[in-house]
This record gives sequence, C-alpha cells and structure tokens, in this order.
Amino acid sequence: MQVTERFIELDTYRARVLEAGEGTPTLCLHGVNFTNSAELWLQPMRAGLARKARLIAIDNLGWGPGPRPEWDPNFSFFVDHLRQVQDALGYQQTNVIGHSFGGWLASLLAYESPERVGKLVLSDSGGMSPVAPDNVSQFEPPTRESLKKYLEGIYSEPADVAEQLEYQWRNATSPQAVDYFRRMSRTLQDPVVRRHYHLARRLPKIKAATLVIFGADAPAPFTAEVGRRMAATIPDARFVAIAGAGHLTPYQKTQEYVREVAAFLAD
Repeated sequence: MQVTERFIELDTYRARVLEAGEGTPTLCLHGVNFTNSAELWLQPMRAGLARKARLIAIDNLGWGPGPRPEWDPNFSFFVDHLRQVQDALGYQQTNVIGHSFGGWLASLLAYESPERVGKLVLSDSGGMSPVAPDNVSQFEPPTRESLKKYLEGIYSEPADVAEQLEYQWRNATSPQAVDYFRRMSRTLQDPVVRRHYHLARRLPKIKAATLVIFGADAPAPFTAEVGRRMAATIPDARFVAIAGAGHLTPYQKTQEYVREVAAFLAD
C-alpha cells in the first residue's frame, strides 16, 4: 500500500496530509494527545481500510512535525481548517472519520456544514464531557523513554511501537510544540468553551449517516455508555462497542475496528 505525503498551502497555514487508497474521499482526524499526527492512521490504512476509500489523514491544526500557529487555538479555526483542506483538495464533500478530539471536530463539521459530510464515523469521540481528559489537564512533555512505554501499552507489535516512537518523538520535539499545546490545554480546560461547543444540542441536528464506535472497556469520560447515548441522539446512527478496547480502539483493536468501519463505508 502506497502512502503519499502532501503539503497544501492554505490562506493562513500549511496543511499536511497522508493519502492512501482509492474510492470515496474520507478525511481521518486524530485525537488531542500532544504527540499525535496523521501517522496514527497508518495501522488502519494497512489493515485494509484504504481498500474501501481514499483515506486522507490530516494533521489537526497545530499538530504534527511542522511549526505551530502563532495565534491561540480555538474551535472555529479547527473546524474551518477542515473545510479549507476539503476546498484545497477539490472536494465539495467527503466522508469523515474522527477519533477522540477528532470525533468532536468531525461532529462540529457535520453540524455546521452538513453538505460537506457524506458518512460520519465517531470513534471514542470527545465533546460530551464538561472537563478535559488527564492528558490535557495534567500535561507534561514526555521523555523519549516515557513515550516508548506509553506506546508499548497500545501496540502489540514491536515494529509498530518503533515506528510510532519515531513519528511521535519527532512531533514532540517540533518547534513551538510544547508552548502551543499548553495554549491548547488552556482552551480545552475553559469551562465556557466546553459548554459552548458541547455536542449535546448538536448531535440531533446531524444529517449524515453515522457510525459511533467505542471501546467496550474505555475509562471515563469516554465510556461505551457515552457512545451509546451519542448514537441514540443522532437521527441516522448505529452504535458498536469493540470488546477488549479502551479509548484507543483504532490502534488497540485495529482489525476489528477496520472491519466495522469498512462495512459501514461500503453500505
């Protein structure tokens, strides 16, 4: 499977995407963790998801190996960044798959711009809790060794651990990475921001066919019951819980995750 890296010049920022596969264009959005980037989607791509769609994994605004924006992060910029990427790639509409914080952004896009979202996959999605998770509220930059230990708790194959360690350590040591994430952390801990962008009032307005997929063993605030409630309020949604997965379903149970998402995209 060939994965192509591409940089896209936008009006205020340069976007970075990884592309693989053929078929319906599908944006893949990663979560909020400090070291994250588009490379998190490599395992699902390789496990067969790229055979079902044209996957476009993007670095969320302010993540990845490049310089960070100079302005303070906010949800308006995050969501409009997705629209700018769609426009720059020439897509009026795409499917959208979002994990954790990426699911929150995907939901906001589907609510604000329903014509831009074909099918929607919310994986262990954020946006339903009044407080930020520990990796945001208790943020401390990792050492290379602590990052390796964290990845060993996610990936079962040493080769996957080694690969992700190189990508994620690169991200962690990028210019302005720590300063930007501290600013990001303040935004996500702001109770007014969290109330304003909470998904409860938005989910019933989502028009896209939606798969809500959570790990059956995920801790709060990302429990399977949260996912079940989300699916119950979206008009055209179904819910799947993956046994043996926590909050990182696409990476902890990749084969099972890909099977469910691929079947949904193919419907």
